[in-house]
Formats: sequence, C-alpha cells, structure tokens
Amino acid sequence: MRWWGGWGWGWYSRGGRYWRYGDDAHAILRTRYARGEITKDQFDQMMRDLEQHP
Repeated sequence: MRWWGGWGWGWYSRGGRYWRYGDDAHAILRTRYARGEITKDQFDQMMRDLEQHP
C-alpha cells in the first residue's frame, strides 16, 4: 500500500521532508559522479536532460 501512500502521487516523506521523484534522480547522478562511475560530460548532459524532462 506504500504506492497509494505517496508513491503514486510522486511524493514521499524522508525525515519529515517531502521530495519529488526527480530529486532522487539528481542525487543518484551526483553519487555516480562522485564515485567516478560517469564522466563530468556525462554528468552534465544527464543533469540537463533531467532539467528538460522533470
């Protein structure tokens, strides 16, 4: 039932704050870049893509 409790509407609670799905995508990209899994060019392009298609 978690889907109905917020996931289905694109929101969920984390530590008393509300986040959108896109925020997780940004965090994942930052983590992958920090770990060296993607290049700066890849990171920049993916971030631009996320900004264009929230």
